[in-house]
Amino acid sequence: MTALNNFNEQTREYYQQAADCARPRRHAAPGAIERKYPHIVELAVGKHGLDVGLGRRIMHFHNSRHIKPRHGHIVLKEGQTFYRWCFSDLATAQAFIEQFSGMVYNR
Repeated sequence: MTALNNFNEQTREYYQQAADCARPRRHAAPGAIERKYPHIVELAVGKHGLDVGLGRRIMHFHNSRHIKPRHGHIVLKEGQTFYRWCFSDLATAQAFIEQFSGMVYNR
């Protein structure tokens, strides 16, 4: 009976791995984005997340510069939620801070 249980467990793991590989990933993981786009800005958001007006202004910021929005981790510090926005260059990150009052995240 032990050999049968072992076989069933191996079979289940095989099919789970195959299913995991077959699933397309729609978005890159936040950690991968933060590694690829090292200039990170943390923006404090309200209890219910990003408000619609601010979200639209942030989208306009990215669209006007012809860049895709890159989101990093969502972080909770001392009861406050922060969204991380990731940029490839420091100048764009600083422009984002000037417009939206975020702060640079230092690793």
